[in-house]
Amino acid sequence: MADPALAASVLPGPGDGFDIPAFLDGTGTVYLIAEAVSEEAPVAPLFAAMAAEIHWVAAQTGQASSSGRLDPPLLMGLDEVTQICPVPLPFWLSDSGVISSLRRAVFDV
Repeated sequence: MADPALAASVLPGPGDGFDIPAFLDGTGTVYLIAEAVSEEAPVAPLFAAMAAEIHWVAAQTGQASSSGRLDPPLLMGLDEVTQICPVPLPFWLSDSGVISSLRRAVFDV
């Protein structure tokens, strides 16, 4: 986190953090929006970490539920996934049953 403003924006105060289990239990939406200023976006690692943590908690929550699936299901709409939010998409796609999720990846060619 070489940019102090970026670092400060992702370090919430005590009790002010993003509650992923509560988010997954509801029907909310999270938008991670950035612009690639060159071939790589400076926030790409942060976005990938956030998306990966949501995915991991969703998988753990789904596995722990009585049905073995996440309810309500999770939709992860990933646009510009290779530049803005580089996540292990092939692995995630093979693991979609437990999460009961839909993933939509968009690539510009």
